[in-house]
Amino acid sequence: MLLMVFALWQHRRRDEPLMPLALFGARNFAVGNGVGFVCQFSMIGIMLVLVLFLQMAHGYSALETDLVVLPNAVLTAAGSAYAGRLSDKFGGKYILRPG
Repeated sequence: MLLMVFALWQHRRRDEPLMPLALFGARNFAVGNGVGFVCQFSMIGIMLVLVLFLQMAHGYSALETDLVVLPNAVLTAAGSAYAGRLSDKFGGKYILRPG
């Protein structure tokens, strides 16, 4: 719902939109954003299930659970910066395929 409101608001603000909707007319940009959305949505879902599993099934405390998933966050941040540089050098599709 909020995404629809944002899209309509951006469509009406043609002078200086936060996200120019014309960008989605480019196939690579639209597909890349779609793939990124699906990947992030699945990663959030996996983390939710993992946190619930660790706390309910294994009896971990909230701090212990955070310490278990912390390396994932750190490696994701470091990998994103590195993948961005590689993407600029070789092209996004060649970096996205192995991921």
